[in-house]
Amino acid sequence: MIKIKKDLNNKNLYFLPCNNISSDFSNLLDKEINFNNFGFIDKNVINNNVFKMADISKEYDFIIVSSPNYYKEITKELINSKIPLSKILYTFELLNKTILIKNIKTLNIFYYLKYKANFFKEVNFFKLRKLKNIHKNKRAFILGNGPSLCVKDLNKIKDEITFAANKIYLAFGETSFRPKYYFVEDLLVYEQNIKEISNIKQIKFFPTVALKNAKIKNGIYYKLVYENYYPSFPNISNDISKEVFWGATVIYTMIQFAIYMGIKELYLIGLDFNFLVPKGQENSNEIVSSGEKNHFHKDYRKEGEKWNHPKLEEQYNAFMKVREYCEKNRIKIYNASRSTKLDIFELKDLDKI
Repeated sequence: MIKIKKDLNNKNLYFLPCNNISSDFSNLLDKEINFNNFGFIDKNVINNNVFKMADISKEYDFIIVSSPNYYKEITKELINSKIPLSKILYTFELLNKTILIKNIKTLNIFYYLKYKANFFKEVNFFKLRKLKNIHKNKRAFILGNGPSLCVKDLNKIKDEITFAANKIYLAFGETSFRPKYYFVEDLLVYEQNIKEISNIKQIKFFPTVALKNAKIKNGIYYKLVYENYYPSFPNISNDISKEVFWGATVIYTMIQFAIYMGIKELYLIGLDFNFLVPKGQENSNEIVSSGEKNHFHKDYRKEGEKWNHPKLEEQYNAFMKVREYCEKNRIKIYNASRSTKLDIFELKDLDKI
């Protein structure tokens, strides 16, 4: 471990990858020491302050890696790029504080002990295991919350196996429809709407990282592998009781759950795949709502509410992976949205299903 103020003061630093952990740690350092922020390194993100490995300056002092799940793969890539081990540092969260570790062997030990201590404490392993093939060879509907979603369509599928997320509860006053399975993956949604989410009586699923905010009674928590840096991105889980892979949208998670449950025919609705971002916030990771309309309900996002910038490129890649997986495993998947800009899946008329 190293002392931040002593070893990093006035140094030239890169942060890798471009994720929330790196961003938060960069902001933390900015409050504690003087350093030169050279930006982020990430091959999957396009931004003015994000660089590919081949384009970084040679004047850096350290590259700080913040990747709980893929630090080993990242280290191999750095070594292959001729980055000296002495210039690689790793972040690790210990007792609600972020520390820096120099040696990857030490980091391996820290993560092993943390994993053993937390996995069965946080992940509802046995509840998730019971879902295996629970709907074998059945069909299901997965709901997005885009403007094309309407109440009459919810009434139409109220007796089907349905997966829905986030603020779908805003429609409950207008319909008897209730999803069989409910998800929240976005931490801003979880944090800002925890009372409403807690009141939902349906089976509820959340990533374990949300436990840092609060634990919701009767919620089922799964391990979400968050990052888009891992070499096989995007990936699809074969066992959701062990891990679920991030795909930049909760719809990707719901698809993984549906596949694990044995669903063989999937219909996506309300997946408009189009977002309006307020002017001046196009390059912001976290957006403050100014009244833009991106969802089915007029009160979906109130002015001043925070939301995460949609990562449409990563979502598109994730949906491509879904199509490939479904084709190989004889799973039918269709886009039955009333309006959509997603051109990956075969389109179906919801009225004829």
